[in-house]
Amino acid sequence: MCKYSFGLMDIFEAISNETRRRIIQSLSTPKTFSELANELGLDSPSLSFHLRKLGGLVTKNGDGTYRLTDDGVKALNLLSTISSGDTRLFPIVVEHLNYVKIDDELLVKLRNEGRKLVVRKVKNLDLSEVNSSLLNEVLEVIENVDNLSCSNDTLSLIKDRIKGKYNLLIADQEKLPNETKHENPSPESLLTSFLSYTISKLPVLSNLHVVYDDQIPLSNTLEINLSGGLSNSRRTYTYEDFARRVRKTVTFLKQNGLEGKNVASIAWNTSRHLELYFAVPLSGGVLHTVNVRFHPREMDYVVEEMQDSAVFMDEDIEASLNVKTFRLNESYDEIIDSQEPAQELPDLEEKRGAVSCFTSGTTGKPKGVIYSHRSIFIHSLSLLAGDVLGLSSNDVVMDVVPMFHISGWDIPFASLMTGAKLVLPGIRPKPRDLVELIKEEGVTLAAGAPTVWIDVMNYVEKEREDLGKLRTVVMGGAEPPKGLMERMRKLGVRTYHAWGMTETEAIATVNRSDDLNVLTKQGYPIFGFEISLLDPAGRELPWDGKTMGELAVRGAFVTGRYFKGEAKFTWFRTGDIAVVDPDGNVKVVDRQKDLIKSGGEWISSVQLENAIMSFHKVSEAVVVGVHDERWGERPVALVVPKEPTTPQEVVEYLKSLNAFPNWWIPDRIIFVDSIPKTSTGKLDKKVVREEVKKLLQSP
Repeated sequence: MCKYSFGLMDIFEAISNETRRRIIQSLSTPKTFSELANELGLDSPSLSFHLRKLGGLVTKNGDGTYRLTDDGVKALNLLSTISSGDTRLFPIVVEHLNYVKIDDELLVKLRNEGRKLVVRKVKNLDLSEVNSSLLNEVLEVIENVDNLSCSNDTLSLIKDRIKGKYNLLIADQEKLPNETKHENPSPESLLTSFLSYTISKLPVLSNLHVVYDDQIPLSNTLEINLSGGLSNSRRTYTYEDFARRVRKTVTFLKQNGLEGKNVASIAWNTSRHLELYFAVPLSGGVLHTVNVRFHPREMDYVVEEMQDSAVFMDEDIEASLNVKTFRLNESYDEIIDSQEPAQELPDLEEKRGAVSCFTSGTTGKPKGVIYSHRSIFIHSLSLLAGDVLGLSSNDVVMDVVPMFHISGWDIPFASLMTGAKLVLPGIRPKPRDLVELIKEEGVTLAAGAPTVWIDVMNYVEKEREDLGKLRTVVMGGAEPPKGLMERMRKLGVRTYHAWGMTETEAIATVNRSDDLNVLTKQGYPIFGFEISLLDPAGRELPWDGKTMGELAVRGAFVTGRYFKGEAKFTWFRTGDIAVVDPDGNVKVVDRQKDLIKSGGEWISSVQLENAIMSFHKVSEAVVVGVHDERWGERPVALVVPKEPTTPQEVVEYLKSLNAFPNWWIPDRIIFVDSIPKTSTGKLDKKVVREEVKKLLQSP
């Protein structure tokens, strides 16, 4: 028999996994190991693992059969209670607070409802004014409390249910510090309340408390060929394993004098990078995610600008920086695995910096933006809303958005908030690699720039592949071509059109329309985000779906200034020219600097690009303005053909759309093999303009 008697919370934790719940339900009558395995469809290692996890709920009889212990019967009854919708057995759990004072009103309510009280990870717990007998009746457990204030009578009744070390302050002798008392928990720090605790478990059942399961897999591709292809080595591990690696990385940072320091990462979407996402901010530092496609001079500039104390970089990065450097490889894994997991993590102010990112620098030197613990928490939480991305624990999420760019749009954080299975595609994934991962890992939602999905769809159609269980693709960074969305819809894949910037912590508006014509718009502001339309003088313009103006934004996750920038702003002027429908649906017409002024009238390069790419013989297109003696500027298009065509055929197609005046039609259509892109996959119009000049000058 088990020597340790489970409490209600221990039972909750033990049965939070679906497989373990099925085992308990199956053992309503004793069964042999083989009978259990056959009934549940489990192999021997899996069944053995889950039986170990059930601990004192299941025991083995002398005849080799397994049966429920007394605590196991409690668990079975609890499962029946949950199924019937009776929540009386659910405890009230108070945790992760600086100051908590329990009063008799709460205790009477719990007693009347037949519920228990659990207090966990509270700095200062005040029981000085409670009725001792009443507390004794409803208290389940107190654990990990720093300072406890109570009377001697109360202590004598509940001492056996207090776990861990604590400082005792007898109520009539000394008062608890309450200068930082919080009546309600603030978002605190994502990386103390969420990252340091929630990541190690998975929310499964919930009443007022989240019950966790540590065995939902987090799937990552780790070992990648330096040639750029995906290797056969793929690593899958659990949230529990991940949390342990994070805490070991915290220890490693401390040993190397990097605790609380700015630390750079130059890395792709791998588990090692994800571990740094948590370990560096958990240690009180800022993780500076550096674009792997930056020129070495740009890498030097941003690392020096952020005053990074060290850099962690993938094996394929060819850069030599003047700071302590750690290569993310197998040797690094061995070092991390040899560390002891950090037990204590610092308390951090919620507005402290957690992650930093620099803009692409298409119009000058890159500018730094720092995301606080608070902004990451709020933005990640906003992404979970049903009208935004609607992520849940049922999803398998593949983030193709580079984790060096705006934290992969915060999708890794949001996914881990829900306990979704997270698939990271590794170093320099090719379309074939992405399709294999989608099919083999059962990906249901993926995110990435339109250029990624153009390449994926070209591969799928050429190889006559499919996209498995994929149902939703989130696209941003550029307006997704209508033709691309139509091709994906034929495979049963919906498109969400998202818009955002480095300065807005990525996704800030989302369009989930089923109408492809409407889906070309950037969509509606998500929770915590506000928009305005301004003229050059800063005056507000009407939302009538016609009037063009500069989009200005503000919100809980919009930067207030650039790193080391002197100018502060409440409303951030984006540089995007847009129109806004009366109901708030945003349509970005163009970047201010990319509009083409011809004969005193404006031409939208983005609208022309999307129209050209809707032609079935075209793969990609970019339009820029070139100097013209008579008109000031005229549009010229670079086009990557998907099948043989002619400039005249493209022009005739544009005219057939009956969507533009004749003077909008590009003067030249130039066919090219590829179009220059920025380090984040966007069309690099600064480089395109230079190429167009050369092409027009050549005979």
